[in-house]
Amino acid sequence: MIQVQSISKRFTVAGQPFLALDDVSFEIAEKDFVCIAGTSGSGKTTLLNIMAGILSPTAGAVMFREKNIHLMSDRELSRFRGDELGFVYQSFNLIPRLTVAENVRAPLYFGKKTDHDVGRRITAILETVGIPEKANEYPHQLSGGQLQRAAIARALVRTPSLLLADEPTGNLDAATGLEIIELFKKLNAEGTTILVVSHDQRFFEAAARTLVLDFGKLVRTTTGTTRKTARTKKGA
Repeated sequence: MIQVQSISKRFTVAGQPFLALDDVSFEIAEKDFVCIAGTSGSGKTTLLNIMAGILSPTAGAVMFREKNIHLMSDRELSRFRGDELGFVYQSFNLIPRLTVAENVRAPLYFGKKTDHDVGRRITAILETVGIPEKANEYPHQLSGGQLQRAAIARALVRTPSLLLADEPTGNLDAATGLEIIELFKKLNAEGTTILVVSHDQRFFEAAARTLVLDFGKLVRTTTGTTRKTARTKKGA
């Protein structure tokens, strides 16, 4: 589904060049579950944002089904984000003045028209994430775990082929974080391709592979619960 080809990203910080990503390459297959790990500042979120088309790389390419997303027109990129991509933010990013159902509905106003009965689709997706009873409540009435479930529901409402998530358990307690991890496992088992950035070691065990970044370089791959480690070859 995705080929990340020799991605590098430079920023200028305090007038000095900073290499956030350095020649990173890997592939993600349909229905895969991949975690990106690394210390703070290792380039994880930068890489995720490049894969979502939010940032452009300094060098390299991100190919989605053999099409370079960074060579897409604005309209094509918007369509890619709307139709193919779901994004879960660490800070939830729900709209405070909208109910949970209205927040989940929001992506349906963008991208191609859906054949879904909107009301039934929202009910079904809230049932999938385990908060159907919260449909008419507002974000300030929800717990942290419920906020994250609502954010996941919003990301899934257009049935994206790829779900990206940035530290989805970062603002949650241990027990609630485990519930979210189990939800991601369920979604993956049902066919959703998932790429998650996380410090949470439980994600390393849940994912099929964990890609470890260090100072912007992809240094190794850890495989699932077996924790087998292999040195990563360029382009692997």
